[in-house]
Amino acid sequence: MLNNTYDDSAATECSQMIGRVLGRLRTRLSMDFGFVSEFQGGNRVFRYTDGFIQGFVPGAADSLSDSFCKLVIEGIIPPLMTDASKDLVARSLPDTARLPIGAHLSVPIRLSSGALFGTLCCFSHLPRSEIGDGDLALMHLTADIIADLLQADDVKRTDYLEIEKAVLAILSQRSIEMVFQPIFRLSDQRTIGFEALSRFPGAPARTPDLWFADAESVGLGVQMEFLAVEEAMAGFLRLPQPSSVSLNLSPASIASQRFATFFEALPLRHVIVEVTEHAAIESYAELQAALAPFRARGLKLAIDDVGAGYSSFRHVLDLAPDRIKLDVSLTRHVDRDPGRQALASAIALYGRRMGCETVAEGVETEAELATLTAAGVTKVQGYLISRPLPLHVARTLNLDGRPRPGMNVSAVSLAG
Repeated sequence: MLNNTYDDSAATECSQMIGRVLGRLRTRLSMDFGFVSEFQGGNRVFRYTDGFIQGFVPGAADSLSDSFCKLVIEGIIPPLMTDASKDLVARSLPDTARLPIGAHLSVPIRLSSGALFGTLCCFSHLPRSEIGDGDLALMHLTADIIADLLQADDVKRTDYLEIEKAVLAILSQRSIEMVFQPIFRLSDQRTIGFEALSRFPGAPARTPDLWFADAESVGLGVQMEFLAVEEAMAGFLRLPQPSSVSLNLSPASIASQRFATFFEALPLRHVIVEVTEHAAIESYAELQAALAPFRARGLKLAIDDVGAGYSSFRHVLDLAPDRIKLDVSLTRHVDRDPGRQALASAIALYGRRMGCETVAEGVETEAELATLTAAGVTKVQGYLISRPLPLHVARTLNLDGRPRPGMNVSAVSLAG
């Protein structure tokens, strides 16, 4: 039922809670040792332990035969013994003298299906005449709670392994496709680059943000991001030149050795790295240090999703980006909302004073475009300019002038 690989890589909240429940039970009963065991074939596997006895650790196993656990389940010895040495069968068991075992409490752990998982046990080295039926009732209640937690943990484990399998399949088969959305410069009405966006064509059909979140949840977020980056750069090098490409990367990916290795060989004056507002940054100093040698060689930095939350403004202040990208939540219907207009104007003014561009994402109407232009935004992207384009379309564009709304750039000149 339990998967050791999962346990080693991602201890769950349910597992941690089982450990806490077991510890509090042992303390409440003033016992020397408590454990949760799982029955597997003819073995008793210790899944959770509290207290210390040599050899009784999570993952250890021994034979079920002649164990207190098995004999309690079979009704041969009672579930509550104030002094195991006074029970005819119990005192003949090797553990009674070896550990030793004085008072002993043991109850079955049964899942909602009725299946027997194993046992919940607590014992002391010395007899305890004061324990009684109330303590046994507490053991049964705790066993029911642990059974619920085990089942919840098993659901999480199953989900984890299914997600991990799906993400690994994408990584091994490189089943990701990149599309390229033109970025349009307002000052001279020219397309000056593309943002590379991921698409996952296989089943099940899910949006890219969900796939990347899944990869992150199973510890494969960096690998998934670099698969996208590798495919994006392979496509970008086939696009009309000169132009630029914007790549989305999390702080974890930027701080990785893989970033330094991969970006070392890139034509950095054509590359923009976008850091999303939604990605937490633990150390701005470390991120700045990781980016510094590459920015010195021409790499540009953009902060994505600005206006979607507090973090984006902290990113802007502490990372001194070359581009600020206004989130779609700010640009959508900006022509009808004085508050959005004021915020867009303020961010654009900040950008001008700090010497960085302001790019508006998600522009869909002429009214939005006019309002953002008046606010001081310098570049735009969105369906009004062009939808994201597959590589075979993007690379054949004869770009000269403004794209037709909705598509599909028909003709815009690329500038550096």
